[in-house]
Amino acid sequence: MENMGDMMGEIDENQSYEMLEKMFKAFIPMIELKDVKFTENTKFGYFKYLSLEKKFGFFTDELSGVDIFFHMDDLLKTGISYELAEYARKLKIKVVYEALSYVGKHKESVKAINVKLLTDS
Repeated sequence: MENMGDMMGEIDENQSYEMLEKMFKAFIPMIELKDVKFTENTKFGYFKYLSLEKKFGFFTDELSGVDIFFHMDDLLKTGISYELAEYARKLKIKVVYEALSYVGKHKESVKAINVKLLTDS
């Protein structure tokens, strides 16, 4: 039996990445910018870091560059699994979220809730 690389021919890393991105966007329900319900707390950003072990991560806010905390439970509520979040991070898929103020362990902070992936990143 031929190996997968022989069957597919020579595919460079950029082509492989483009194919992955097309497959990702084709099979994952995402929201379009025109369908976003804006509030005073609506923000945009990108996945910066996530940890399955710790069950949290950070977005980088698009406008301010500030790190915004999120908990994996809040992502799961909107249908975003750890694996999906990791693909979105690698592909630099833009997210839209609501910034919620809360008091953390040591100080007042902001966390992301109602997170959605955008089709027009």
